[in-house]
Amino acid sequence: MPHATAATSTEDFIAAFKKPLMMPVLSSPPRLRLTWVARARAGELDDSELVPKRSARLAAKSRHREQKPEAQARRVMMKCLGFKVETELPDEASFEEFQTAFKLPLLTSTREAMHVIFPGRNLRA
Repeated sequence: MPHATAATSTEDFIAAFKKPLMMPVLSSPPRLRLTWVARARAGELDDSELVPKRSARLAAKSRHREQKPEAQARRVMMKCLGFKVETELPDEASFEEFQTAFKLPLLTSTREAMHVIFPGRNLRA
């Protein structure tokens, strides 16, 4: 029975340091936290409040990467073979057109059109 005695002495040792609480630490249980997705499903959020999140690390990583895997592989292979391939930057007009097309928040008409095209989805924009 030395094992039972060791367990009892351990419990007695721990109990010597425990003090009963006079007042509870928490006055009430913590409130349930809902995620953005759950709140959006419940209808608590407006579509304009939802902004897609993107990691800064991933954004920096993808800046130097081609959009298509085949193009990325071709670029890496050309670099390994010693050929320098310059990436063309878009002209200012194309860049401005892209910026205006994807600016936030979306127009109400655009949001309504997206709800018609993609029924049953809570879109972020």
